[in-house]
Amino acid sequence: MEHTNRDAGTARLLIVVPVAIAAFFYTSILDYSLPLFFGALSEAAETKGGSYPANIWSKLVFLQVVPWIVGPVISGILARRYGERLVWSWALFGKSLVPLTLIFNTTPYMIYVLAMWQGFTGALMWIAGISLVQMVVPEKKGLSNGSMMASLGVGSVVGPICGRALLHRAELGGHASSGQWSDLWEKLLTLQPMVRPSVDDFMIIFCILTISAFLSGVAIWSWGQRPGKFDKHESHDWNQTMSDLGRLAQNPRFWALVVSLCVLGGPVFQANNQFLPYRAEDLGLKSGSQDLGWIWLTLLKTLMWIPGGAAVGLLAGRRAPGLAAVI
Repeated sequence: MEHTNRDAGTARLLIVVPVAIAAFFYTSILDYSLPLFFGALSEAAETKGGSYPANIWSKLVFLQVVPWIVGPVISGILARRYGERLVWSWALFGKSLVPLTLIFNTTPYMIYVLAMWQGFTGALMWIAGISLVQMVVPEKKGLSNGSMMASLGVGSVVGPICGRALLHRAELGGHASSGQWSDLWEKLLTLQPMVRPSVDDFMIIFCILTISAFLSGVAIWSWGQRPGKFDKHESHDWNQTMSDLGRLAQNPRFWALVVSLCVLGGPVFQANNQFLPYRAEDLGLKSGSQDLGWIWLTLLKTLMWIPGGAAVGLLAGRRAPGLAAVI
């Protein structure tokens, strides 16, 4: 009797989950830091008698969303042809170029190019990552999906806190070196203003993100998936891949899901992300490069993802009604 290895080609969750946390950490720390960074660039330009576009964040978010029109389709095609592991690792390598470029070039034109690239690599990473997480034995489906959702929450919560700590490392380090731990935590986790960060203070964040994205790509490339073919799926050539895409396009349930997500989900998230920093300025939670409560506004967006991930893991495989997922 021929014995088959049920784990052949499955995702290594001990690698995939930490990389997912690092990926969401990357995104959340950028979402927290870039509005402040643009404020620092504006302040630096004003001291030299110049200016920096005030609407650059709004344009960045818009241009970052545009590639999602075609990015998921491209990601799906490439994943079907070359495998989810390779596409995810390629996306992570591509993402490492974004913070690296910010260290050397912050002209508005380059920011717009980076926004498009960030959106495109984000689509590749998200679709390939979600697909790879599904490549587990049936009894681990709930664990893998719940871990991915929880990773989204953990990375997104830790990112802004680490970003604030790195921006004010000198001031917080002074409290730590003198043993004033209560003052350190009070300034880090409350709305007390600290010294206004300069452009140079953001460079360490960009360096850390460059290194973490690159190393995450190496980890997924090398160890993200066990050897073998998952569920005995053969490799697909381009003809078979395009044939699969054609069959998917003829599925009415697929289009119902796509249209619903685009109409109901996209505008809500885009409006929230695109104008939140400007609303924070109006409310006095942000002043240029200074965080006066901006961190808590960003954390409120993501705090519920952690219990959401736990709920997915608990409900998976229990024949829970669709209403539970919607709630």
